[in-house]
Amino acid sequence: MKSRIYRVTELATNKVRIIEATSVAHALKHVAETTHKCEVANGVEAVKLIADGVKFESAVSSPERPA
Repeated sequence: MKSRIYRVTELATNKVRIIEATSVAHALKHVAETTHKCEVANGVEAVKLIADGVKFESAVSSPERPA
């Protein structure tokens, strides 16, 4: 698979990283893995987090609910 060079900018700080990757998604995943952790939340945990003020967000789009 062909790779390209991507400039990835952190919006909050304007810090720029130069990443060789096969796609935008691949470059963003590479950066996110060094700063974030992603795990499945069970239902009880999700309800508790929302009750504690964590905003629910959806990355899923549908005709009824655009992302």
